[in-house]
Amino acid sequence: MQAISPGRKTDKRCSARPARLASQGKAGGSTAGQGDKANFPRTATGFSIVEILIVVAILTIIFGFSVGIGSNFYSGQALIAERDSVIGLLRNARTRAMDNVNQLGHGVYIGANQYVAFDGESYAARIQDYDAAFPRFPGVTIAGPSEIVFKSIEGTSNVSGTIIISSGAGSANISLNNEGRINW
Repeated sequence: MQAISPGRKTDKRCSARPARLASQGKAGGSTAGQGDKANFPRTATGFSIVEILIVVAILTIIFGFSVGIGSNFYSGQALIAERDSVIGLLRNARTRAMDNVNQLGHGVYIGANQYVAFDGESYAARIQDYDAAFPRFPGVTIAGPSEIVFKSIEGTSNVSGTIIISSGAGSANISLNNEGRINW
């Protein structure tokens, strides 16, 4: 038997009421997540196959555009880099010729797969020990003079003309004159 404290009612109706209200979610305190299942039937959650297919289609379209833009950007940057490489090699050869390094003329040979910076009055008569080879980018084509030699001390060029560097993104021109001037 239970001990009854003074002033407390022991009516069964009073003690059962909070338990019944708590089971119905009406008692005090938080009732989050304790919904009445009769009033809130369970619904399916997640994504339908149609929603997933729409998202995949949108992502495919966005990816397709970005690949096209990225490849054009890459081709353009390759063209600029190749142009800058040729200009750098030509300017270096002219500077070395004007500085009379090794008391020889200096030049650049544009080959099928590489550039060769050389010391000598021509590519055929060069001193091969002083050659410096640099690889060419395979996606770029070059037209124009293939052998440019700058005369020792004067810095004048043996050729005048235009070197045309082209790729899928466009073309770049490098002009040479007999005085050794390099314009781009």
